[in-house]
Amino acid sequence: MGIFQGILKKSNDIILMLEQRYKIMSILMAYDGKQHTEGALDYAIGHAIAYNMPLYFVSFVVQKDNAGKEDELISLKGHLERAKRRAAERNVEARTFIEVGNPAEVILSVAERIGADTIIMGRHTGMSTFDRMMAGSVSEHVMRNAKCTVIIVQQDPAEDRGWNKGRRF
Repeated sequence: MGIFQGILKKSNDIILMLEQRYKIMSILMAYDGKQHTEGALDYAIGHAIAYNMPLYFVSFVVQKDNAGKEDELISLKGHLERAKRRAAERNVEARTFIEVGNPAEVILSVAERIGADTIIMGRHTGMSTFDRMMAGSVSEHVMRNAKCTVIIVQQDPAEDRGWNKGRRF
């Protein structure tokens, strides 16, 4: 094999690697239908459009006891289906996951499984500093432990900051 053929083979390998990398790029959004995730939903859909990436929604059931879990599961499925429809209305490919476990660990696990390039989350601003210290912050744990970019969309439910008004991706 000549020098030129060797370089060509190496460059083809690099191109193939880049194509494979771009095929698996995706966005994971932690979504439960609560108010603090609604603004993040619009942002995630816009991000998926801007970067032409599929959007995965993950929600979770915290395993404590089985009381009320069926109702919670039905509610989560409904929220995820609405989010998926909103994405589809803007021609964004979307898939959903519901997992059982610690919210932060579920988000990190799903992100790893799907090869997420970005995790998008809404930040619950209704918690006091003491509550965050005692319960821990899911978004903070995800930011510290994710192997990809994490975007936290902060939206105060008490006021509309207009961060996404009129913004089109």
